[in-house]
Amino acid sequence: SKMILKGSQLCETLENTVKFVVIEDTSAGHSNSVGGQLSNLCIKCSAVAQGFLMWATERISTYEFSSSAAYPYSAPGILSLSRIITTHHPLLREYVIDIA
Repeated sequence: SKMILKGSQLCETLENTVKFVVIEDTSAGHSNSVGGQLSNLCIKCSAVAQGFLMWATERISTYEFSSSAAYPYSAPGILSLSRIITTHHPLLREYVIDIA
């Protein structure tokens, strides 16, 4: 439950972040960035990954997101983390298709 709470807090932080970088290789060390922490949690816990995908689906479904100044910077991070999630949690691919 602590992982889910932390994942939720990181998604809330992303609401105010224009750009975030995701990491796929967590063996190189734990990143302190929001994107790095969220990537690490999504790789380790499918519930956090599903929560991120639900958050991302809600965020990108509005017209305001695609016309916002943040779109060109945050969309690649969302898509990259979604791709990483499908690699580690194949059962969540259906959610990723909704995002793509």
